[in-house]
Amino acid sequence: MRLMTRTRGPNDVAALIAELTELGCSEPAVDSEIADPATGRVLAVRRGLLAEGLQPGQGSPVVLELDPGEGDLGRLSELGYEVFTSCDSLRGYVRRRNQEAAGSAERQRGRPRARPPRQTRPARGRLRTPALRYAPRSSRP
Repeated sequence: MRLMTRTRGPNDVAALIAELTELGCSEPAVDSEIADPATGRVLAVRRGLLAEGLQPGQGSPVVLELDPGEGDLGRLSELGYEVFTSCDSLRGYVRRRNQEAAGSAERQRGRPRARPPRQTRPARGRLRTPALRYAPRSSRP
């Protein structure tokens, strides 16, 4: 469960929804109730709900809850929901997910990942010049 608390207004939620759809996500249901399947008890009314994941059939259901004290976030996590408590945390998650997906697509097209430069310093305890290893002690500099 991801928790970052910072309450935002309805304009931020509308801007987030517009940005999510622009990034390829499904349009979320706004102000929807989520009921516990075992008891039927309403766990909370959510500002945004992507019941089928960010894209239909991909990933876990996603919930945006701007008032974390009002809902049962622990139970939502048990039921498999990805719970976000701020617009910024959900926005950041979607952007990171898209960047990771773009990186895996590049690797599939044959572009290798950038590798760090190879270190060239010698390992500890080894002589830098092999000739010194076999020279008699009297002739070493």
